[in-house]
Amino acid sequence: MAKKRFIAEAAPVSDILHTLVPRLALLRHDWVDELAKSWPEVAGKAVAAHTQPAKLEGHSLVVLVDQHVWMQELQRSGRKPLLANIQKKFGATKVNDILFRLDPGR
Repeated sequence: MAKKRFIAEAAPVSDILHTLVPRLALLRHDWVDELAKSWPEVAGKAVAAHTQPAKLEGHSLVVLVDQHVWMQELQRSGRKPLLANIQKKFGATKVNDILFRLDPGR
């Protein structure tokens, strides 16, 4: 006697993506939360007092800065050392650039 096989009906890709995308966003958000907890260690106390990691845009970390002068200085000479510290602590694949933006809440 032959066994009957039951094949589950395939779900549309849109349904799978609808479920998967929010989960991926949560994973990214959790990582930024983890980074925020160690921000003074990663950025240094002086920089951390004027900045905060906000979100990932692809592999670019958006960092909010409280003053224009700090933003200019970080863009000029702070990006490479900060990126190196992030990559050292969390690996080179998470972030490959930093975008500095003025914090609208400050």
